Amino acid sequence: MYFPLFLSLLWAKATSHIYPPPELQIVTSSGIISGKYNNTAETVRGFIGIPYAEPPVGSLRWTPPLPKLSHNLVDASSFSNPCAQVYIYSDHAIWNVLPYKIWNKANMSEDCLYMNIWAPSAKRRHQKREKKAAVMMFIHGGSFFSGSGSVGYYDGTYLVQDNEDIIVVTFNYRLTVFGYPNSPDLDPKNQNFGLLDQVSKSIHQKEVR
Repeated sequence: MYFPLFLSLLWAKATSHIYPPPELQIVTSSGIISGKYNNTAETVRGFIGIPYAEPPVGSLRWTPPLPKLSHNLVDASSFSNPCAQVYIYSDHAIWNVLPYKIWNKANMSEDCLYMNIWAPSAKRRHQKREKKAAVMMFIHGGSFFSGSGSVGYYDGTYLVQDNEDIIVVTFNYRLTVFGYPNSPDLDPKNQNFGLLDQVSKSIHQKEVR
């Protein structure tokens, strides 16, 4: 009697990974984003590691951010690499007193223009009869030479879990010489790539629903 029920539950769990719920696949102007539920109650959707611009490498290294071209499907289930930066140990820095490292220096990369979104599940918003949600976009600090939005320290799960009417967004932007080269060989209008990344991201957030 219980064995068929067990098998049906097991099958439902297995197929949920193969065929995710429709609300975990979002269609954007650049393609489809596939996210995940960020808590066991499945009340918070997470779309983690979404590219919002082409990788600023090679011929794009010293240029303003180029919007991400179309793609078929993005697996938005894990954080991207933090941007290349200067890491200085300090007893006063929060990430040096935590019982875990928020990032690995070996993972730092120039290919780092990614964003993260936490949003309430559609079922939860329907139950609360919420029609619109405010977007809280957090820009990480670090004096333009360190930091990242792609770390668990800034996870928006709990904010969304406790508030049905909010969507949390974090993102990376170029740092150090890659973000602010101050080079006489570059166009004076293109000296603050890190800020241009932030402006670009602010425009793209309008796609969040």
